[in-house]
This record gives sequence, structure tokens and C-alpha cells, in this order.
Amino acid sequence: MVAFQPGENGPSNLKEFLETQQQLPEWISLERRGGKLNDHTWTLVKDWARRKLSQVADDRRGIVPRSAEIAALSGGLIGWRTAYSVWREDAGGSQPRAGQLPEG
Repeated sequence: MVAFQPGENGPSNLKEFLETQQQLPEWISLERRGGKLNDHTWTLVKDWARRKLSQVADDRRGIVPRSAEIAALSGGLIGWRTAYSVWREDAGGSQPRAGQLPEG
């Protein structure tokens, strides 16, 4: 999952990527029960989102647009609010916006 990168000749999102894989472990399933992925798949999706968010950490647009992009890139496996929550967990709560400190 970590290796997934959207491309012109391949899947455009993580869900499509996983659907094209021939040998997924039996404990990874895209089937939802009660609207939720199984625990193993969910843990992997959250880890993937966490890694993707850390790759765009220097983006100055803010975390909500990045979370929405990660949600779209997941193909609906994770929502933007959950991606945002994953980022906050890693950040240890609220984070100030990156940038230079004011002088003086």
C-alpha cells in the first residue's frame, strides 16, 4: 500500500490499486461490514494516510485541504475528517501553522 502512487497508466486511487493486486493477504479486505473496513485493513489505510500526510507536511495550504486530497486519493477508504484526525494524533493535538516566527 505504501508503494501506491497514482499514475497515467495505473490506478488513480488506493482502492483501485488494491483491487488490481493479485495476491493480497487474506486478512486485507475492501468489503465493509456495518460501513467499516476490517481492523487489519483499517489500520493499514490509516498508516497509508499518515504517511501521505507526512509527505505533504510542508504544504502551506493547511491541513484540511491536504486531508481532503488524501481522502480522494484513497478512493473513499478514508474520509477527510478521519485523515485530519490521523494527522492530529501524530501531531499530538493542535499544531501551529508552519512558517517563520515574527521578529521582535
